[in-house]
Parts: sequence; structure tokens; C-alpha cells
Amino acid sequence: MSEKPAYFDLKTDLWKKGWENAKNYEDFLASAPIEHKARWDESLKRSPDLTIQQKERLKGYNRILRILLVGGTWCMDCSRSGPYIKKIVEDCDSKVELRFIDRETLPELRDELRIMGAPRVPSVIFLNEEWFEA
Repeated sequence: MSEKPAYFDLKTDLWKKGWENAKNYEDFLASAPIEHKARWDESLKRSPDLTIQQKERLKGYNRILRILLVGGTWCMDCSRSGPYIKKIVEDCDSKVELRFIDRETLPELRDELRIMGAPRVPSVIFLNEEWFEA
């Protein structure tokens, strides 16, 4: 009788490399031009708070969840969605982490996430503790 093969995904090394090169929210924005950072700051202020019910739903998650946002400080869609995702993660348990990476940091990551042949941002990847897409 043969052993059951272990799960294997060719992308786990890529996701891990992306995560290792990514930054937290503040560090991601630290080198942004002031006009780009201002858009992110404004979006953060305008992002609605979660309801009590939504916050309760996010508590008690017992596995590690890594959220990797691939984007750019220059991107209007990123400046709208990034701050909102940040607020959601802040209401999650500590096992949920969020990092940001500029799409040009790792060309192989950018190319893996192409849609219709072109690099699009933002792209958000949810990863479990074994670096599998969740």
C-alpha cells in the first residue's frame, strides 16, 4: 500500500517570497510621494467602521491567515481598498496578518497575477500557515 502524497503547490515558494519582501501598511506608504500618501490617508479616514456583529464574526479564527496585497501607492483602486482591508484586519484576531508589496518588487509575482495578459492591481492573496491560497 502506497503512502498518501503530501499536498504540493508550485506557488507556495512564490507566495512566501512575496510575503518576505512585503511591508506592513506604514512602511509600505513611508516612501510614497506625499500626494499618493494623502489619498491613502483620506481613504483610511473615510473607511467605515465594522459593525459589532461583523467584528464578532471575525473573532476566534484559530488558524494563521496572511493577506498579501500586491499594488502600488500610485494606484487609485489600491488607495481605496488597502486602507479598508487594513481596518478589517485590525478587528481580526492576531493570527490574521496583512502586508503590502509593490507590484514591481518581484516581477515573478507580478507576472503570476496577470489578468488578460496585463499586470493588474490591486491583487489580494489570502494564504494559510502552509502558504497555500485560502
